[in-house]
Amino acid sequence: MSIRYAWLALLFVLLQPAMVEAEADVSTGEVMPRALAEFEAVYKVRASIASGEMSMSFKAMDGGGFLFRTLTSPRGLVRMFARGEIDESSEVVIAGDSIVPLNYTVRDTISKNHDANIRFDWDSGTVAGVERGEDVSGDLRPGMLNRAALYVAIMRDLKLNRLPEQYVLFDRGQIKAYQLENLGKEYVEVPYGRFEAVKLVRDSDNSRRSMYLWCAPELDYLPIRIELYKDDKRVSRADLRAVTGLPASGQVQGPR
Repeated sequence: MSIRYAWLALLFVLLQPAMVEAEADVSTGEVMPRALAEFEAVYKVRASIASGEMSMSFKAMDGGGFLFRTLTSPRGLVRMFARGEIDESSEVVIAGDSIVPLNYTVRDTISKNHDANIRFDWDSGTVAGVERGEDVSGDLRPGMLNRAALYVAIMRDLKLNRLPEQYVLFDRGQIKAYQLENLGKEYVEVPYGRFEAVKLVRDSDNSRRSMYLWCAPELDYLPIRIELYKDDKRVSRADLRAVTGLPASGQVQGPR
């Protein structure tokens, strides 16, 4: 496999939706104090011979609400063939026990026509914007998320011990539902340390792809490992190598 092809495979992995129907009515409700701490995490990403780095952050905004953001860029020899970065983000508020997305943006300086700028207007009950050069719109549903806000929702739902069986998200102009299964706990070792983690899988009968997340309770259920499979073969892995703002030291011991 060529380096350029491997990096394109890596981009495909990182741009896949993880999973998303919350049952609570998130179109109303007073904004409550968050249950998740602000953080910034860095991951080492591998896809075949391609390598990259992904940062993930959750920060309070001056005007209220929070910004969840991932920033992905190639590393090593791959940078000779693919330059730029993928900047994906969503502004959210926390209403009661639910995550409410206000927008979704993508700035991709590696691939053409992959940008997105979408607004979630809960007052009018509509979502609209531009994604991949096309106008997109739809009707909002209670609990609807986007690909970025999804990670925050999963972390919060795990912390509240109420993980739903499925989520719903607005993705590329369509409303998509994905099943989410809790596979139990296991110990995982990543560059940042060894943790007991909750293993989740997104899978569906009509898809050849599945995604696995390992979320560590010691880190507010931050994903410490993310893997994508196609036809039961692993395509990529992202492992946590650094994090700030969360409580654990990264040296949790457990059975090997």
